[in-house]
This record gives sequence, structure tokens and C-alpha cells, in this order.
Amino acid sequence: MRCRSAAEQEPLAGTAPVALTWWLIEVPGSWGKRAVEGCRIAAVSRLRSDDQRRVLLIRRPGHHPATSADAPVRVWVGRGVGGPLQSLRMHPDDLVTADSAPTLDAWACEPAQDQPRLLICTNAARDACCGIDGRAVVRSLGTHPGVWECSHLGGHRFAPTALHVIQGMVYGRLTPDTARRVIDSDTVDPRWADVMRGSPGLAPQLQAAQIALLNDYGRHPDSLHQHDEGTVGFTLGDSSGLLAISRQQVGSWPVSCGGDTEPASGWQVRDISPA
Repeated sequence: MRCRSAAEQEPLAGTAPVALTWWLIEVPGSWGKRAVEGCRIAAVSRLRSDDQRRVLLIRRPGHHPATSADAPVRVWVGRGVGGPLQSLRMHPDDLVTADSAPTLDAWACEPAQDQPRLLICTNAARDACCGIDGRAVVRSLGTHPGVWECSHLGGHRFAPTALHVIQGMVYGRLTPDTARRVIDSDTVDPRWADVMRGSPGLAPQLQAAQIALLNDYGRHPDSLHQHDEGTVGFTLGDSSGLLAISRQQVGSWPVSCGGDTEPASGWQVRDISPA
């Protein structure tokens, strides 16, 4: 059984990878199991991801020959909470300098033409579910200019999983129909809350609170903050409140195809009350 089928009961809310910014680097051709670390472009392979910055390789769907390892690369930089992207074209050696800069403001940015919107993980060498289910959704979107393939997003068992860079939202268990609706919207729609993993600009418990509020109130919270351990504060228009939240075990299954069975847990909302 593939990991996607085994983990069907695991809640999606609060499972998005956490990153305040994203570096999206266009690298056509095949990717390995660890796409960034194994990238044929040496400067890219030295880039590291953490909760401040996540590096993804991206490519347009279809078969595209690999470019030379020393050819200029296109890089898009976005925020974890969504919004417009910065677009840069630089020599791979300049990535080393850019990687050590506090911001990319000093670099000459281009208008973000051919801008990615929905990045769908198709990193088949990392996990079969992403290769099979992710590519099926990519094919369903045809020649839509906003759809790009990306390397490992995390959460193979939630495939097809995707990052909408304009919305700042990570999705899981996408269907072709949902993907077609999601890709063209610049804003998060509460109707899709059941396939949301969360905003990567938020900590996991805040992601889970964000989606609970979308479900309960039908709108995106204006603000979220950690009130204390197990309690999240929120504002919605003129209203504010507290959300009690905790993690509970929901079962055991592999987190990736061929992996060992591990305990799984999900964020549980216990109560929503006025502040």
C-alpha cells in the first residue's frame, strides 16, 4: 500500500512546511531523491533550507532538456505568507553571494513574467506518491501557464501536495477539479479548507488554528498569535477570541512509501470562545 492510501485519516491542518521566505530556482531536467543537495549546479547544491528560508527546484511541466550547469538561472523569491514574487536571473556563482546577503533588495529584480502560481510536488525519486499523484494533477491542468512542478515539499502521504505562492497556502490531497479552482485565485477561499495544510509563514499550531477559523467562520483570520501553551488568540474584524488546540494521536502508518510505520498525530480544536 502506498503511503497516501495508508494515511488517509491523518488531518491535513498544521502540516505545511514552515518557511518565512521561499527561493524557487528553475532547474529543468531530472531531479534526484534529494533534489537540491544533489543538483548538478554546484552553487544550488550548497544552498540549505531552514525555517527562515526554503529552497525548491522548479520546472515547467513536460520534457525539457537540462541546461548547462554554468548557464544563468532564474530565481523567484516569495514570502511564506504569500504575495507577489521577486524575479532574478543570475549566474550560478552569484548565488553564493546572494545566499549570504541579508536580503535580495540590492539585486536587480525583473518583472515576474511567467510567474509560478501553483507548485505541485512531482519529486518521484523522493516518493512514488508525489510522482504518480502529483503528475496526474499536473497533466489535468494542461498548458495552464501558472502550473509548475517542484521538488520535495514534505508530506508525501498528503500527495498531491502543492504550494500556491500568491496565496501563501500549502494544499494536500488535491484533485484535478480542486486544483483548477485553486490555481486562478489570488486569495484563500474557505470552500477549500478541507484540502489546506496551512500557510508556511505560520508555526504549525497557528496553521491549524487558521484552518479551523476558515471552517467555522468562513473567512480568513486577520491575525493569529500564540496566547500561551495550547491556546491561540485570533482577531476577525471587530471580534477576537481564543482557540484551544492540542495534538492527539490519530493512528500509525508510514510517512513515506516503503518506510516504517510511525505514530501519527493531528491538531485537535477543543473549543473556540470569546477573549
